[in-house]
Amino acid sequence: VDSDGRPDPGRFTRVVGDVVSEVERKHSRVRLYGEMVDVLCSRGKNVEAEALESLWNHFLSLHSNCSLMCGYQSENLSNDDHRSRVGHSHSE
Repeated sequence: VDSDGRPDPGRFTRVVGDVVSEVERKHSRVRLYGEMVDVLCSRGKNVEAEALESLWNHFLSLHSNCSLMCGYQSENLSNDDHRSRVGHSHSE
């Protein structure tokens, strides 16, 4: 998330990509954990949560050796349209 509170695709790719590249040097499979989408949803930042979820989905589509485990509270994903889209996007 950038300083203005919105996910920045370039920054996301650099930060996450650098961490994943470092881990890939030693391991063939990479497991990641994320809870920021849930934090954004719980704060009512639904558009930002959906954008971050989209960044994760795109990143993972390019890195088949990565698995993402997420810490979502189910009530944060079922309350409104944006949250429902995040939940649906995550389950695809």
